[in-house]
Amino acid sequence: MARELTVTFGADYEDTTTDVVGSFDSSNIITLATSKLLNTVMTIATTETALELGDISSKGFCIIANLDTTNYVEVKVATAGAIFAKLFPKDSTAGLNWCCVHLGSGAQAPYAIANSSACKVQIFLLPL
Repeated sequence: MARELTVTFGADYEDTTTDVVGSFDSSNIITLATSKLLNTVMTIATTETALELGDISSKGFCIIANLDTTNYVEVKVATAGAIFAKLFPKDSTAGLNWCCVHLGSGAQAPYAIANSSACKVQIFLLPL
């Protein structure tokens, strides 16, 4: 079990007023190319801020989490690029404060921007 990453995700939805129920569960084991890992916290300004992704050349599996309890953060594929994730404030009931993506060729140098005040984000990145 060298360099294996296990990713498990589950979601359940129930609306008692309409009897709508749904669920999704998935679990994957991914073999990593190297044993490098980036796990860092950085500050995102209210202007576009490049995400610090270290010296991992083959960027792959990435989790980005907003640690701020008040403001949201938007993550873009590049400077002035399209927004691919909105990270709600931590403990928000409006949405998730994190995203989990495999960074594709168009998002190898992502940027982020905080809503109305600088926010700290945690970045967890592994090469694939």
